[in-house]
Amino acid sequence: MINNKLKAISAATVLACLGMQSAMADTFNFQFTGNGATATGSFTTSDTTTGTLAGSFSASFANLSALNVVVAGASAGNGTFSLANFNNIYFQSNGALNFTTNLVGQAHLTDFNLFGTGAPAPVGVTYFTLRTDDFSGVDMTLSCFYLQGTGNLCGNTSTFVSVSTPNSLGAAIVLDTAPLGLSIPIAMLTALTPAQQTNALQHIAPNSSRALAVASRQTVSGSLDSVASRIENIREQGYVVGMADDLNQGRIMVATNGDTSGLLDVENTNYNKHGFWMKGFGAHDNQDQKSGYAGYSSNTWGTAFGVDTLLENNWLVGGAFTYARTGVNMDDFRSGDDTTIKTYQATVYTSHDFGKWYLDGMLAYAKQKFNGSRDTTLTGIANSNFDGDQVAARINVGLPIALKNSITLTPMAGLEWNHLKQDGYTETGAGALSMNVQGETANRVRSVFGAKLSTQKDLASGLTILPSVHANWRHDFNSNGIDTTSTFTGGGAAFSTPGQELASNSYNIGAAIAFQKTKNFTFSVNLDGEKASGYNAVSGQVVGLWKF
Repeated sequence: MINNKLKAISAATVLACLGMQSAMADTFNFQFTGNGATATGSFTTSDTTTGTLAGSFSASFANLSALNVVVAGASAGNGTFSLANFNNIYFQSNGALNFTTNLVGQAHLTDFNLFGTGAPAPVGVTYFTLRTDDFSGVDMTLSCFYLQGTGNLCGNTSTFVSVSTPNSLGAAIVLDTAPLGLSIPIAMLTALTPAQQTNALQHIAPNSSRALAVASRQTVSGSLDSVASRIENIREQGYVVGMADDLNQGRIMVATNGDTSGLLDVENTNYNKHGFWMKGFGAHDNQDQKSGYAGYSSNTWGTAFGVDTLLENNWLVGGAFTYARTGVNMDDFRSGDDTTIKTYQATVYTSHDFGKWYLDGMLAYAKQKFNGSRDTTLTGIANSNFDGDQVAARINVGLPIALKNSITLTPMAGLEWNHLKQDGYTETGAGALSMNVQGETANRVRSVFGAKLSTQKDLASGLTILPSVHANWRHDFNSNGIDTTSTFTGGGAAFSTPGQELASNSYNIGAAIAFQKTKNFTFSVNLDGEKASGYNAVSGQVVGLWKF
């Protein structure tokens, strides 16, 4: 604390009450902060009012039944002081004040001081100063001043911050300032044990775990995987070009999944110009509790379909649409919180075979709708509805290598970019603990390296099967979490809740098998598993491929 003497103020004062005079003694809580120091205390006097006050007064020590101050962090004056340490308490108002709300910020509050003998200090303490923030040169300012019984915590030396976790610290700091609109949940929190307060604060704080970020991105990325699988099917069975003159003259060549006769019946001059595919898919993943963030599990179901064609320049082009529904359920201390994500995604894709190697490219836009609930455990369920957008791009290159016995080994590498945007929203249903949450954006880039083994078997029954296995390693170059900035609808300052970091590395293994009995239809089944630190996922899809 900076040494700062103040001119002594006489004890003579005037008290003017505009409103009903309190019949009982009133207790005021106050808190000063500044320069790394705090002074928290309370005083009880009969010379106050529960209504409004104008003028000035110096509380008579005959009417003070209590005066306690705890000072910490100051360069002088640290300790606990009681009524006996003070000579005077001075309060001055130049206008009407409302004592049922925090006096901080009320323009008419001009002065509030505690004075010791001969100087502004408790007896025996040099240069101890408490002042409101309207006086230049002061080293501590009034940050909280409340009439007890209005839900404040100014007089509590044990604050919610002391029982908070890193993820609930921001919310705890706001609650410790005791905004009047949060008086009911603050009173409910105060009645809990410290362990119960810790648990409640974790529910009150916004959910900034990786759950929504991972679930929403995995849905978009999974759709790109579906397109990549479609391109692989075409590549394995050969790009097939229509051979009729009219097709050549029409400058169109068609990507399909069977032999040439499936596209063109020369004798009947019937030919197919397009490939069409459709798939149904599902996925389940779960994340363990990690680094102070609750775990979660999610389930995804959806469908996708697309069309593609092979141009004369040997570039495959196509488009696909995906709909997916993902349910995210939080575990551990956030059990009871859940979010549903609906994804509507459009993807365009291309591929080109350069002989010894190939190039695949995909570009996607996804509109996502989030419907969530957060159990505050105190004032009810906070419900949220908001939108999100994602743009994603992926490039893969591969080098197929023919081995013995019709086996092909394909090393591959790729790069994927995601831009995530989630709109801001206001929760409803939880009263003062509902939140206004600001929008968020993030950019992610990750690489993938892997290999695939595939083969083809023609059975005597006329059925052709194409089994394959693959393994991949994915690495995120930006694994930083997404911080959440929010305010309580009940009042208080904005605060930030740190986001959970993503796993930098994940590992994927999978297998697929395709069946072709007729020249116009192929059916395939894919199964994949993914593993990261504390994270496990499994997904499957069934795909139908038509030529027409």
